[in-house]
Amino acid sequence: MVSIQASNFAVSRFVYDYHYILPSTTLSVSSIISASDLGGEKAAELAEDAHTRIIKMNIDNRNLIVYASNTNSNQILLLFYDLSTGELVTKKYLGHTNPVKVASLIQTADSGLAVLAQTMVAGRFKRNALYKIPKEQILE
Repeated sequence: MVSIQASNFAVSRFVYDYHYILPSTTLSVSSIISASDLGGEKAAELAEDAHTRIIKMNIDNRNLIVYASNTNSNQILLLFYDLSTGELVTKKYLGHTNPVKVASLIQTADSGLAVLAQTMVAGRFKRNALYKIPKEQILE
């Protein structure tokens, strides 16, 4: 969960074997609500044990919410949503030969995105992987 503004949040949730993405939802800090009542977009391609990372970023004065998570095909899925409308702008996949799992992500000084991941070489040797996505490739 990432705070967007006041009581508006970007949320990812897991309920009854399904992941849900909520790029913009209103949550009251003074009330109690069940996660299953939040709704959201079902993300069927995410792995059951996937952890999701969420950050806010700005590219050329365009505010985005970025979700990073692991897919059933052992790739990293990046979902870019417009912060003001909650609309999906684009999505990207990272990894193809060796399985990868997202660890962290940050916006770089040049407005790109850096994604830290863990990969397995030969199925048993854990290694770190770092992906750098230039801002020009994010919104293409």
